[in-house]
Amino acid sequence: TLAPVNNTYYAGLNDFSGTIGPATKYVFAGGGYNQFTPYVNVSTRIPIIIKSARLYIGNSGKITFNVANANGEVVSSTTINAVATNANPGPGAQPDDPTDQGAVYPLNLLLPQPGAYTISTVYDSTATIYRSNAGVNGYPFTKGDVFSIDGNDAVSATDTAYYKGFYYYFYDMQLQSAGCASASKQAVTVTKPVISQNGSILSSSFSSGNQWYLDGTAVPGATGASFTATKSGNYTVGVTLSTGCQVLSDNLVVVVTTSTGSNSDIGLVVYPVPVSSKLNIIFAAANNSNLNLSLIDAAGIQVYSAGQTVAAGNVSTSIDISTLAPGSYVLKLLLGQKAYYDKIVVLR
Repeated sequence: TLAPVNNTYYAGLNDFSGTIGPATKYVFAGGGYNQFTPYVNVSTRIPIIIKSARLYIGNSGKITFNVANANGEVVSSTTINAVATNANPGPGAQPDDPTDQGAVYPLNLLLPQPGAYTISTVYDSTATIYRSNAGVNGYPFTKGDVFSIDGNDAVSATDTAYYKGFYYYFYDMQLQSAGCASASKQAVTVTKPVISQNGSILSSSFSSGNQWYLDGTAVPGATGASFTATKSGNYTVGVTLSTGCQVLSDNLVVVVTTSTGSNSDIGLVVYPVPVSSKLNIIFAAANNSNLNLSLIDAAGIQVYSAGQTVAAGNVSTSIDISTLAPGSYVLKLLLGQKAYYDKIVVLR
């Protein structure tokens, strides 16, 4: 979570490990025991082993977990002798036992290659297991960009998000790379580029390997050490290192002002237009000022208003318009004692 002081990272083969999912069933509000059949959807970016998980067993017996790939082929399977952790064990459906601490079971389920998988359960005549069905939230559960628990196949004919109300079986799941870990590590030095600005000319601290971006989109052909900004917006530069990795600079807000137009003295830019979710606003403030943003609909009714204090310099802010009805609106920007206006269109 913190960059090393010398910007040197170390890459190793098959040395990933981690935990995923709620640590215990008590993360959620409640659940119960039964022979539940929904399978769990998971996905991985690497070959991986599900080493173990904390399970809550309602009644003793044998439970088999089968891992199937996207083609439905079972690629891994394990059977456990499940011993009841429920204080009042019994077959069939049982209510939640608030004192149940569960037990950690080795699973050693191999997901042999990157892709999406399902984990299903098969019970003998007596075994039951716990699932959460109250207060569940957090899908998808992720471990970096490596592994995720994406959901389950609990379905409803009227609610496509029905599955999100349930969490099945595997608490505090332990993960480990498949295969032997490398004995050595490869040093990778990562240096983030820095943008300097002289008027409209932006310069990268790297002399080669640059790619300039405006509002997150690569500018075609802009691969030099310097770049002339002709539009207001959020600029970054990415540098491709000898390792093949690209490192992005910090964001730089650039406002391009002109001598024409009612909004030209502050270089007001509003985008995207039309807009559906977030309206971005960029301008230059000559002094520390009070800023008020408002939206006025076609009937002249103010439907949004918010104020803040801004420091002198380039300013980038946004408005969430996801709740506004489609139509035309007027954006009013009051900076100090001067007002600026722009027309926006909301589409869905």
